[in-house]
Amino acid sequence: MNIYQKWIVRTFSITILFFITILGFNYKVDTAGIFSTDSCLRAAAHAMANGKIVAGLGDEAFDGRLFQILFIKEIKKEVDIIALGSSRTKEVRQRYLSKENLNFYNHSVNDASMQDYIAILGAYKKIKKYLPKEIIIGIDPWAFNKNSGRNRWKSISEYYDYMQQEISSANIKTDKIVPFINNLKQLGNYEYTLTNIRYLYRRYKKQDNGYYIAKDITVDDYLREPDGSLHYPDSVKNLEESKLITKSKNYAAGNIYSLENYHELAYTKNFNALIQYLKKEDVKITLFLPPYNPIPYDILKTQKKYRINEIENYLRKYAYENNLNVIGSYNPHKLNLQMSDFFDGMHLKDENIEIIFKDYK
Repeated sequence: MNIYQKWIVRTFSITILFFITILGFNYKVDTAGIFSTDSCLRAAAHAMANGKIVAGLGDEAFDGRLFQILFIKEIKKEVDIIALGSSRTKEVRQRYLSKENLNFYNHSVNDASMQDYIAILGAYKKIKKYLPKEIIIGIDPWAFNKNSGRNRWKSISEYYDYMQQEISSANIKTDKIVPFINNLKQLGNYEYTLTNIRYLYRRYKKQDNGYYIAKDITVDDYLREPDGSLHYPDSVKNLEESKLITKSKNYAAGNIYSLENYHELAYTKNFNALIQYLKKEDVKITLFLPPYNPIPYDILKTQKKYRINEIENYLRKYAYENNLNVIGSYNPHKLNLQMSDFFDGMHLKDENIEIIFKDYK
């Protein structure tokens, strides 16, 4: 065997060993409890479903979609209202809805796509065997952009496939091997590897189980209320004015988050099929259009390629024709919002979310 053959064999062996190590690492740590019943996320979901405020689970520290599935599994009482959407919808809370004695849960996830809405509803249908009576869908402009790059929904594709089957009424038996294969894929999944690394790092740094129970919402950390809604720490939500101005301007500089290569409105058929299915199931639907910070919005609205105005007009027309409620607007000026009402280019502060939802009925 010459030197080149030895080099190839050695490189191949190291690569295989590295890959096997990653598989073993993800199987052993298993933050989401995919392969075991004992996990950080499962315990946190159980605590929230039992009325506890969970702290310390950073907004990007784990797979939020897998967490939502665990949360849905832990919920015991029948759910009346849920919110779906991206991080821009995470601050919608039960007490903002003027609906007492109704069970509300916020299942928003970072970078939400059209497929996420369908998948999480599919989890309700498959796990709970029912759909909530009312659904608030926080729709971001990128939901209709097939080039947005939002594909994190694939970690819960099992429930997306199930719901698509329900919507289309196709007589197809779900292959039981698919969930098993999807679980195996997580062993080599880059995102899940990062999730497990972050979890171990947090345990090392803070000597806890990756999360802890907060006594109330005044604790300065990432907090998740029992209804699933999120509170951001002071370092995120309370920036100095100069830093907020810089952050707002930077958002609109260069590539705009998920709105590049927006050549057409995609997924409109998927959206319509979902809405018509929900209406047939007597589910009340509200569309929430989360506003943008005025600084980037005034730039985005002047460039047709980002389709901000086109999408809002489409959704309002669709809502009118299908008797759906609409709350909010991508246009902050319509809602009398200032730059100081946001904590970055596209996330509204908590108190302003409450104002927008004060007329929810």
